[in-house]
Amino acid sequence: MTFCANCGDVIDRSEWYSFAARRDEDGVLRTYAFCSEHCRSEFLDGPIAVDN
Repeated sequence: MTFCANCGDVIDRSEWYSFAARRDEDGVLRTYAFCSEHCRSEFLDGPIAVDN
């Protein structure tokens, strides 16, 4: 399953979904999936937490 990086809702992978990619502090490219453009905008406007 794929989950929205902003709200945590399940994303239907049979439908189109928004995503973004950013490099973390170590230069690793990370991708983030979103259930809607609203969630994508909220996520990109806020700080990105790096999972450890």
